[in-house]
Amino acid sequence: MPTSDKKIELTGTLSAATFKTYDQTTTINLDTKSLVGFTPADFDSYLETFKAANLTNRIKKICADKEAKSEKPFYLSGSDITFDNANIFSGKFDTEILESQTLKTLSPVLYKYKQEYCDYLNAITPPFWKETTTTK
Repeated sequence: MPTSDKKIELTGTLSAATFKTYDQTTTINLDTKSLVGFTPADFDSYLETFKAANLTNRIKKICADKEAKSEKPFYLSGSDITFDNANIFSGKFDTEILESQTLKTLSPVLYKYKQEYCDYLNAITPPFWKETTTTK
């Protein structure tokens, strides 16, 4: 697990607040209790919104030094969120980011919309992972 100062920073406006943890940022909308860019559903509470933003920042930190092998590296393996960073025929496996049951515990909304959450992670610009010449 990546380490970071145990500090949360929240700046901006209600409709476009920047939530910073793990030295990473995610934009949230406190008016609608949502992650900006994640459109399937709003969260039930501010706490769940903060937890989803914190999880997104943690994933950004984990993947910051990983090299993607595809343009959309986040995908579901079974029902677990996985990052495509293993070379084909290398004997290594892609990085498991989050097990389904852990996601269900952390965020029922993200669990319900886990494919959409993968799509959201893949759509973040600029990409927060290392790109190869084939993924640019």
